[in-house]
Amino acid sequence: MSSSSAMVAPSPTILTRQFLLTCAAGVTLFASFQLLTAVLPLYVRDDLGGSTTAVGLIVGVFSIAALLPRLFIGREIDRTGAKRFLLVGAGLFLLAGILYMFANTVPLVLGVRAVHGLGMACFHTASFAFIAQISPPSRRGEAMGIWGLMSTFATAISPYLGLLIRDATGMTTLFAIAAGGAAAALVLLTFVTDPGPDENVSSASRGGLFEPSVMPAAVLILLSNLVYGAIAAFIIVYAEDRDIANSGLYFTVFAVAVLASRVFGGRLADRLSRLAVVLPTFVLTILAMGTLALTSSLALLLLTGVLFGLAFGAGQPALNAFAVDLVEPARRGAGMATFTSFFEAGIGMGAIGMGAVAGITGYSMMFALTAIFPIIALVYGFAVARPAERAHHQ
Repeated sequence: MSSSSAMVAPSPTILTRQFLLTCAAGVTLFASFQLLTAVLPLYVRDDLGGSTTAVGLIVGVFSIAALLPRLFIGREIDRTGAKRFLLVGAGLFLLAGILYMFANTVPLVLGVRAVHGLGMACFHTASFAFIAQISPPSRRGEAMGIWGLMSTFATAISPYLGLLIRDATGMTTLFAIAAGGAAAALVLLTFVTDPGPDENVSSASRGGLFEPSVMPAAVLILLSNLVYGAIAAFIIVYAEDRDIANSGLYFTVFAVAVLASRVFGGRLADRLSRLAVVLPTFVLTILAMGTLALTSSLALLLLTGVLFGLAFGAGQPALNAFAVDLVEPARRGAGMATFTSFFEAGIGMGAIGMGAVAGITGYSMMFALTAIFPIIALVYGFAVARPAERAHHQ
């Protein structure tokens, strides 16, 4: 053995068969979801006559409906493994795609969104636990970054494509295509091998549904996604009210910015620290919200997409890895359920709460007010999360 080979150990691989299959299923499933992201708010407002509050509920119900089930799902993942919940999640996405075709009133759409949200609860929680389990700990931030790219690829194309399909062929065809994407993901997931529970099952089963150790990461993801929920619900409606053409390009620019920062952010979080990456992203988010509040042209709308995309792309994988760092392996499923519950709560509360605010202040002031959330996140990050990170590394 040469001295160089003795000194430099090979880096553990991330791109295993398990990882690649899960990523392929993920990008397909997320694409089926993102096809509807830009379209459903317009469908509810224009086709079904829904109010501003109803538009917010369409986004919010999806997230809120998944909160309590996630905690039960997380404990069951600890006991039995993640694959079954990946499959159930994809199956519920397929069912939702079919049911949307028959949902022709706002209450019916809200009901289907709840089914869709339960599917995301299953898949999202299980996927984080599964990716964490099959990835080398020394490259976990990078693995989370790559996994996050699956939703980024979907976001880059699917929302704008959904708008084009809706205009060309109508909503029924769009819902059928979304269901087809979920069916393809379900097939891919059948080839994933489940390694089973990560650690001692008995130690996992003794814990409660809620895992408090991940709270420093969970609070930060909540504050981040309060902004994301407001944008997801109202960005297209806001742009149309301001007569900004081709506003669907926001999602493409946002996704490209996320793509540019996601793997880089994950690698940097592995080399430096999680919060060394996370905290600066809140500064970018403040700038993005200020820009969005002043938006009157496509150029400013796309600049918002760049700023928020860079923040979201770098911050999310670092926060995911931070949550995994904070929890014991035997409680990883419960930890990810707690963390992703806060993830979805942020989106739901942001959409519903800021929708109510927009009804009073208008969209421009509402987006300006969302800047308070990243400001709070910065204060919490320095006061609470950073000491927790330091304590973990001692």
